[in-house]
Amino acid sequence: QWTKVNNPPLPLSKSFKFDASKSSEMKSKINNVGEKAIKYGKVGAVIMSGGQGTRLGFDGPKGMYNFGLLSSKSIFQIHIERLLRISQLVNQNTTNQDNITTNLVPVYIMTSHLNDTQIRDYFESNNYFGYDKTSIYFFQQELKPCLSLDGKLIVENKNCISQAPEGNGGI
Repeated sequence: QWTKVNNPPLPLSKSFKFDASKSSEMKSKINNVGEKAIKYGKVGAVIMSGGQGTRLGFDGPKGMYNFGLLSSKSIFQIHIERLLRISQLVNQNTTNQDNITTNLVPVYIMTSHLNDTQIRDYFESNNYFGYDKTSIYFFQQELKPCLSLDGKLIVENKNCISQAPEGNGGI
């Protein structure tokens, strides 16, 4: 079950656009903030993967799509391996004086009723791409009734209202 957090967004004055021309000192400060957030378990990753790869000409979930890299890696594999590497780098930079047991960044993968089993099986058959499976959480986006442009319910048949995935994980 999800807990909705009602924290207001940060004001624009508290954010910035990262610029490659920033000083190396600024880049180092930004990197340290990110590492600290990962060390203290303040960071998670969400992969929105409810959709199918139809428009890509792929018969399956988009995350399983191989978009032609020499490595033949899927979108899922690329994301998971990057998160694994980030976690390894943070763990490598954690000293005993930090008194922290760092873990992997938790990964939340949104699926749909169409592809939930296929995605879970894909991760299992690929040994979660080297990630600890206890740090990967799958959740299905909900189905919501379909409405016509004039706001009326669309009926699929006499016993069923047409439904479609809501697309944002219900948050």
